[in-house]
Amino acid sequence: MSVRLADRPLQETHPFAVIPKGAGRQGFSVIVSHAGDWTARLIASPPTALWTRGVPQCGVLRVACMFRRVVVVATGSGIGPCLGLFSGRPDVQARVLWSTPSPLQTYGAAIMATVKQADDKAVIIDTRKTGRPDLVALAYLLYEKSCAEAMMVISNPRVTQAVVHGMEQRGVPVYAPIFDS
Repeated sequence: MSVRLADRPLQETHPFAVIPKGAGRQGFSVIVSHAGDWTARLIASPPTALWTRGVPQCGVLRVACMFRRVVVVATGSGIGPCLGLFSGRPDVQARVLWSTPSPLQTYGAAIMATVKQADDKAVIIDTRKTGRPDLVALAYLLYEKSCAEAMMVISNPRVTQAVVHGMEQRGVPVYAPIFDS
């Protein structure tokens, strides 16, 4: 799920993945990463209130519920939408491949715990220590080893296109956002 947020209700809004608080708890969280002027300002000077526009919307990860077992590939703050899947639908069996700089320092212990709860053998790559991995090869290996039925990819356009293309060449059902706006 995603929601559009604004710090000024009649001006620009920005989409963020919704991370549910968990069973029986009200509310949600979002991950804000420095992706431009607006998010930089939000991080530097957090507002006391934010406005939402419209209702939460489903994203591409919604299709994960159609499969018994999936591989979820994320880079950086792309883990945000995945956390919504992990928290909101813990019944979905997911193997996780997450590549990001300094995951514990950047995202904190709670997010790391949520990822590990979804997949206790999650492959979490600290790119500050190892550099950027061959995500196509790693994702395919994880797909094969886990006997998954499909793969979900949440990343930037370049990495998403590379992983999707690599999986399509191998005949893997793969789902990812369409970057058309």
